[in-house]
Amino acid sequence: GKKRWFRVPGKLKQIDSGPRGIVCGVNRYDNIYCRLQITSRYQRGKRWVRVAGKLKYISCGEYGHWGVNKANLIYFREGVSRSNPVGTKWRRIPGKLTQLEAGQYGQVWGVNKRGWVYVRTGVTEQVPWGRGWKRVKTKKAWSRITIGVGTVYGVAKHGQVYRTIPATGGVSPRPPAKGMYAEE
Repeated sequence: GKKRWFRVPGKLKQIDSGPRGIVCGVNRYDNIYCRLQITSRYQRGKRWVRVAGKLKYISCGEYGHWGVNKANLIYFREGVSRSNPVGTKWRRIPGKLTQLEAGQYGQVWGVNKRGWVYVRTGVTEQVPWGRGWKRVKTKKAWSRITIGVGTVYGVAKHGQVYRTIPATGGVSPRPPAKGMYAEE
């Protein structure tokens, strides 16, 4: 059948969808919003709710939201679940990145202002924010990165698009515990 786009109220400059039913974004003032009550019956969700803090970029990960602010400081949102997509508190993560992307199995990849690529190591359900950053050596300087299933795509500084099949970067490649994002 033909796919259709449906207008969802609100204005954002950046949006991300994570595990099923989790959608967050930021507006031009760097205010953070999460969409509430997304279900299989009501896929557009019911309303936006403001999340404390300011970010220029947000990514919804398997264990929580990741984001960077205008000073390129990195934050992880704890306590995120299907029934509470807003989470409970921000945790400052050491380092500076201009953009990052959270993917399946707790993977997090990011780029800094020099265009260097980093992957988060030691991410587990017990330590969902991980333990450190590992530089991934590349010949190119990157401005953006995103993670697919078993794939990383990057945009180089001059706009070229590249794809690689990455190692998991120190993240154990197994799905989170069953039911973490089950309909509650």
